[in-house]
Amino acid sequence: MAENRKPTAVDKALTLVSLIGRQNAQSAPRLADIVEMSALSKPTVHRLLTTLRRHGFVEMDQGSGTYRLGPKVLELGAQYYSGMSLQQQALPFLREASDETQATVHLGVRDGHHVVYIDKIDSTQAIRLASRVGQRAEMHCTAMGKAILAFSDGSLLDQIAASTLRAHTARTLGDADSLRASIAHVRRDGFALDDQENEPGVRCVAAPVFDSSGRVIAAISVSGTLAQVPKQSVGRIGKRLTDMCLRLSRLLGYVEPSPSRVPLELVGETSRKPGTR
Repeated sequence: MAENRKPTAVDKALTLVSLIGRQNAQSAPRLADIVEMSALSKPTVHRLLTTLRRHGFVEMDQGSGTYRLGPKVLELGAQYYSGMSLQQQALPFLREASDETQATVHLGVRDGHHVVYIDKIDSTQAIRLASRVGQRAEMHCTAMGKAILAFSDGSLLDQIAASTLRAHTARTLGDADSLRASIAHVRRDGFALDDQENEPGVRCVAAPVFDSSGRVIAAISVSGTLAQVPKQSVGRIGKRLTDMCLRLSRLLGYVEPSPSRVPLELVGETSRKPGTR
């Protein structure tokens, strides 16, 4: 049975912080607005706001008399995110992808011009991939590498495109134009495909993961034999992975950019929002 108790001063103060935070997305509220929305008395709201201001949780604009969240909220948020393990936060999504596809699922991060596998869930099927945690692979020929590359700073693509693109199979993208065309598809669709480009007989689909600053920090892939990841299922798997990675990104603090707020220089191939056409 839920405890039926009278709200404490801490309850009321936290309510005000949450209320101001929600309202700031629309317009900064004044004291009268906060009193009306909180259903607390004006003296109580004033007293609590004074305390919150003293500790940096709330700020008041002296000119307009409006309130907004203070720097202490950002500080605590940064401390929260810095204490989170990417593997720990990603594990439920890896399991979800594994349950849905029965294929091998990887979590990878960028290391220079390579992607490194930092977590893996093996396929439940008889044939399993020989990949391992700690393994490195080149970005130009892997789905995870291309998913990260597509939403990284454009200079990284320039560097890799200008380098020697080592062929691992007959299907590896071996020239700059082919790589750039493939990356353009990833930016358009929101997910990447490695169709036997890194290993014969293995097909992989991957989507990017973003942090609170909007920077791509990882990718999740579904990999398997051609039978385990059939070509007709690539679009469906890609869309599901994109959804899972977006949910993980939001958990890490990522906020999707509003189309009206995307600078003109980011519209098109350098936009960070996956799946935008």
